[in-house]
Amino acid sequence: MNLEQAIALHRAGRLDEAAEAYREILRTEPENADGLYGLGTVLMQQQDPEKAADLIGRAAALAPHSPEIAFNYAMAIEQQGHAQPAAAAYLRAASTAPQQTDFIVMICRKLMQLGVPQPAYDLLKTVQPRSASVETLTAQAQAASGDWPGAVEKLRQLASNEIVDPGVWREIATAAARIQDFDAALGAYSRYLSEGDPLDADYLDYADLLMAARDLDTAESVLTDHQIG
Repeated sequence: MNLEQAIALHRAGRLDEAAEAYREILRTEPENADGLYGLGTVLMQQQDPEKAADLIGRAAALAPHSPEIAFNYAMAIEQQGHAQPAAAAYLRAASTAPQQTDFIVMICRKLMQLGVPQPAYDLLKTVQPRSASVETLTAQAQAASGDWPGAVEKLRQLASNEIVDPGVWREIATAAARIQDFDAALGAYSRYLSEGDPLDADYLDYADLLMAARDLDTAESVLTDHQIG
């Protein structure tokens, strides 16, 4: 069994057969990075992240400049529930491909999910080109890092400079509410509701925001109009 056949089995979803094919390769070539990585990713798909991390980590040591291997190594650590080591591994993965914008953005989303927004913010500030989605994510990371006023200002600039996704208005509302600028928060959330495709949950959040702003009558009206509660 050669590597191409093992990969074909893997891509076809025949995981047990793929695992055995990778093991066959490793019996004769124990330091084969592709074989280690392939078996590790199969085991990760089979919900065995501890063994997967060991194998993919060995592959990463043999192929330290591979973004794909580095990223999946971080994922295997994350699957074990180790947030801080996973964040460190994601940052190492980012260093393997600093010019790949989509890759860096994906890593930053992972870092934010892990609760470590400051490194994500630092990375996002370096990303080029600056699209609306990148600017929005940067503001989210900035806010999560504790700079809520700066995040509000960044989002306001984004909203004033170009046609933006309605979700940006929600981000402005969230950040503005955090610093108790309820006029800005309510105005932004109203724009979000008028320009987006809101669900009942969005109107419930709007009512919560109105109550935080002490506008209880309007909050009750929103809940009544949308038959919530």
